[in-house]
Formats: sequence, structure tokens, C-alpha cells
Amino acid sequence: MLEGFLVGLKKRAEKSIIQGTLANAMTSKIVQNQRKTEKNIEVECSTIKEKMNDVSVNLGEAVKGQFGDKVRKSIEIQSEKINELHEKR
Repeated sequence: MLEGFLVGLKKRAEKSIIQGTLANAMTSKIVQNQRKTEKNIEVECSTIKEKMNDVSVNLGEAVKGQFGDKVRKSIEIQSEKINELHEKR
């Protein structure tokens, strides 16, 4: 009877060790994925900002007058929104 209890206790202890090991591995993988995602977001935000600046400059050279000013202003507003979204993270 005592032997059966000890075997059951040993099995439960082994299950706990395995579950703990798996939980740690999963947590580590989640953290790695979060870091990778944050890095990718950082790169994409920088790329978007650069492209929007390029578009603004090119439009500034191509489109003159009041319409060109409105387009550049619109691009500036969108660029600011991207910055705000990026900073909220």
C-alpha cells in the first residue's frame, strides 16, 4: 500500500517537472516572439516614415500651389498619426 502511494507520488512529481519545463520553454518562446515582433514593427515604422517623407518631398516638387500644400499637409498628418501609434506601443 505504501509502495503504491510512493509510485503515484513519484509519477505526479515527474508530471509536475515536465509541465514546469514545458511552461518555461513556452514562456521563453513567447518572449522571443514578442521581441522579434517589436523589432519588426520598429523597422516597418521607420520604413513607412521614410517613404512618406520621400512622397512628401516628391509631391512638393511635382505639385505646386494650394493643392500641393493640402497634399503635403495630409501626408504630415498621417505621418504624425503613425508616430503616435508607434509611441503608444
